[in-house]
Amino acid sequence: MTIVVIIAVSLVSTLAIFLIKKNRKNLINTQQKTGLISILKLLNLIAHIQKHRGLNAACIGGDNKAQTQLISLKALVSELISKIHNEQIVTDERWVAFLDHWSRLLEHNEQLTIVNSFEQHTRMIRNLIYLIEDLAEYSHLVSDYLPELPQIGYTWRELVSAIESIGQSRAIGSGVTAKSYCSSVEKIQLSFLSESMTNITSNTLRKLSFLPNEKEEHEKLILNATNKMNELNTIIYNNLIHAQIITVNSEEYFELATDVMEQLNTIFIHQTKQVEQLLN
Repeated sequence: MTIVVIIAVSLVSTLAIFLIKKNRKNLINTQQKTGLISILKLLNLIAHIQKHRGLNAACIGGDNKAQTQLISLKALVSELISKIHNEQIVTDERWVAFLDHWSRLLEHNEQLTIVNSFEQHTRMIRNLIYLIEDLAEYSHLVSDYLPELPQIGYTWRELVSAIESIGQSRAIGSGVTAKSYCSSVEKIQLSFLSESMTNITSNTLRKLSFLPNEKEEHEKLILNATNKMNELNTIIYNNLIHAQIITVNSEEYFELATDVMEQLNTIFIHQTKQVEQLLN
C-alpha cells in the first residue's frame, strides 16, 4: 500500500512539474509573439520620425516641396502613436518621454534651426531604439530563448542603430543639398557617418544570424544593402564632403538614402520572420 501511495505521489508530482513547465513555455511564447508585434510597430514609428527629421531639415534648408509631405507625415505619425498607445509599452517611461518630446517638438517646430531640429529628432529616435532593446529583453526575444539565432541581439541593437546612422546621414545631407552648402561641422558629421557605413557593411551585417533554410535569401539581402550603402557613401564622400560646389539634387539624395534605409529595414523584417518561424 505504501509503495502504491509513493508511486501515485511521484506521478502526480511529475505531472504537476510537466504542466508548470508547459504553462511557462506557453506564456513565454505568447510574450515573444506579442513583443515581436510591438517591436515591428515601434520600428515603423521610428522610420516615420526619421523621415520627418529628413524632410524637416530639407524644409528649413529651403526645399518648399518638403512642406507638403510633412503635413501628411505628421498625421500618419499621430495615427501610429495612437495604435501603439493601447499596448503594454505605454507604461514604459521611455514611451512617456517620447510622447512628451514629440508634442513639444511639433509645438515649437517653426522656431527650430536645422541643427536644433536634427538634435531633437535624434534624441527621440535614440529613446525609441532603447525601448526596442528593452522590449526584446522583456519579451524573451534573446539568444537564451532563441538558440537557433545566436546573434539575434544584433537585430534589436546594432541593426536598428545602423538604420539610424543612415537616417542621420539622410537628414544632414538633405539639409546640405537643400541649401547647396556643407559647413565644416556638417562635413565632420558626414565623415563620421561615412565611417559608420563602412563599419556596418564590414561588421554589423556579417554578424547577423540566419536559419539554414534562409541562407540564400539572407545573403541576397545583405548584398543588395551593401551595394546601395556603398553608392550612398560614394556620393557623400565625393559630392558633399569634398565637393567645392554642392550640385546634388536634394530630392534625389533623400530618395537614395531612403532606399538604403529600406534595404536595411528589409533585412530587419527578414530577421523577424525567422523568429516567427521558431515561435510557430
